[in-house]
Amino acid sequence: MIKLFERNRRLKYSNISKILIDNFSSESNDSRNIKRRVYDAINVMVAAGLFSKNGDNLEKRESKTYRDKVDGLKGQLVNDFNKQQTIVNNKKMLANRLNKRKQKIK
Repeated sequence: MIKLFERNRRLKYSNISKILIDNFSSESNDSRNIKRRVYDAINVMVAAGLFSKNGDNLEKRESKTYRDKVDGLKGQLVNDFNKQQTIVNNKKMLANRLNKRKQKIK
């Protein structure tokens, strides 16, 4: 499948299955089964982020390197951690204010 996309950036589902059936099918009964398996494989590759689907068209996505993906995830984790830390700090400040007010009331 990847080789098909080396020539074309965008292909239709039906064209992909037709090419694969023509190249690999030995019996006419196999074509329906192969077509179903091609659609299954395409859906897996779309879910994995290798391709994007727009209607009947399928496009190959530019792949990031593993390192880029890891760095992106690290950045997200750091941002999430910083947000959580800010929330914790704000709660501590509010708790301290509340304790001071309670002491003044007594």
